[in-house]
Formats: sequence, C-alpha cells, structure tokens
Amino acid sequence: MFHRRRFHRQKAYLVRSALRHRAVELGEQAEFRQVEHYAPSVRRFSGGLSVCAPTSYAARSFVTSLPICVRPARGFATGEVDFEAWVAGRGGRGLLLEDFYREARVRHDVLMDGAEPCGARWNYDADTGSRHRRGPSGSAVRSRRGHRPRTRSTRRYGATSTAGKRPAMSPSPDGTARGGRRSPDARR
Repeated sequence: MFHRRRFHRQKAYLVRSALRHRAVELGEQAEFRQVEHYAPSVRRFSGGLSVCAPTSYAARSFVTSLPICVRPARGFATGEVDFEAWVAGRGGRGLLLEDFYREARVRHDVLMDGAEPCGARWNYDADTGSRHRRGPSGSAVRSRRGHRPRTRSTRRYGATSTAGKRPAMSPSPDGTARGGRRSPDARR
C-alpha cells in the first residue's frame, strides 16, 4: 500500500511499527509478511482468516471478493445494522446528523438526565457561532497579517490577479517567489 499511494514518511513508519508490534503481541496467531499485493497472501489462508469490516469502500470491496469471514466493525457505538434500521425508520425524511445523535444519546443514555438532555438543551450550537469570531472588544478578529486568510490556491503562489485584494506576486531575478519557492512562471 505504500507504493500505490503517497504517505507521509512518519505515518508510514508508525503504521509499519504498529503492525510489527501487534504481530509480536499475537505471537503464533499472526504472521507478519511484507508483500507487493495482498490477494495471493490472503488466499493462502482462505479457511481460517477473519477481519473486522474495513472502513473504506476500496478495502471493503477487496475483502468481500476473497473467501474471508468479515466480522462487524469495532469502535463504533452504533453498528451498521442499527444505523440501517434507523435510516429505514425515518420514512423517507432527510438524514440529519443532529437527529441521529439525539437518538443515540437516548439509546445509550449518554449526557441524559432521565428522558431529558443534560442542561435541558440538546446542543449549544446557537451559542458558539458569533461569540468566538469576535475579539474582546467585540470587533471581528483578523488574521495576524491584517487581511483575510488566503485560500489554498493563493497560499501556494500568492494572490492571483482575479483576487482583486492583493497584487500577484512577481518572481525575483533568480526565479523564486517569497519563501524561496519557484513561481509558476519560472517553472516553465
């Protein structure tokens, strides 16, 4: 998987380290192998292999294409079957995360005082919007440079001429822009 997709070096190291440590913990129940493709190695253990349901569509389609026992996902308060039942019980109404959280709080008795939510309110969204965007004096908080935060495209090469707020960055004689980065024109 490290050859097919870009990974941050430290993340790749942590993933590989976690796999090795888990294999050591499991002892003879696990076999740690480094292979180019999963399928040939997995097919070798076709009868006695089981996995927790993967959380990505690609991994799930791969796992279900092999003779493997797929167990329910762990780490979620609501399983897939329960969630599908909740969706079916909505009667065609839209799916709102707020509604799902309310039902889950009641079902698991989390942040509840009997049948009512703790603090007599389901959420405090109305309180969090404007207050945190304003400074102590009540004026809108600006970024540290005094202008609006830059978007992804302007963060990389400076403002574009269509932005209208700041002039486009011009490259220096050595072809670099601010911070030593090469400007788009210097790359050609």
